[in-house]
Amino acid sequence: MDELNKLSAAVDSLHEKISEFPIGAVSFEDFKPTEEKIKDTRELLKALNAKLLMLQCRRDTALDSTEKVVEEEIGQKIERLHEALTNSFINNKTVELSLHSSAVIEIISEGHEFPALQKKTEEYMQKIFSLNDKVYSIQESLQKALTQQIEAKIEFWKAIYAYQDFLKEQQELRDEKLQKTNPEIAKSKNKMERTLRKINLMKKLITNLVATSEYLIKDNPVLVQMLKDHCDPVSIETILEMCHARDSNT
Repeated sequence: MDELNKLSAAVDSLHEKISEFPIGAVSFEDFKPTEEKIKDTRELLKALNAKLLMLQCRRDTALDSTEKVVEEEIGQKIERLHEALTNSFINNKTVELSLHSSAVIEIISEGHEFPALQKKTEEYMQKIFSLNDKVYSIQESLQKALTQQIEAKIEFWKAIYAYQDFLKEQQELRDEKLQKTNPEIAKSKNKMERTLRKINLMKKLITNLVATSEYLIKDNPVLVQMLKDHCDPVSIETILEMCHARDSNT
């Protein structure tokens, strides 16, 4: 049974890897998903645009055309340019907001010169504070609801695990009772369960290996139908259903 458990763990690991196979990959060899391809293409276009800008500058300034352009240095300069532009944008927004705040403070503190403007500014500020309080209240409600949702999920999974443990204990009790009352039937049942487990392991292994082979599926369309027919595991209940269906047909 130890070898069977190891084989089952290996097959489950294989199934997990196949399930995580990147969407958009053409084949098993082409393992890059579409998102990574788009990212690589963007980086390439960024470098090409930088090179084009450099060549245009060289043409406009009549630089020596034989001078080599180091792509790595261009990429670093473009990155620094993007960083500088981002910092500049943030600084501009900061200065703009600071000027707005300073103007509001000046209007409120020296409102005797502009009473109408001071009144409107105070009204707007009250509305802003009121909206800010509402947004804060909504944010607190959302955070509370999210916490409750997480706690409910935790309780849900705890209940599932507890129920699974309960079913396992009940099955063990039934097996012990059957072993005492009918040892031969218990032996046959254990043998059948081991056989079904081996069959299901082979089904999972075959379907996983076939699913990863693009060429096998292309050359043998019947394998697609085989994957559909053998995707579900075999159990005693399914065998009984098959026998019942066969008896009904005969």
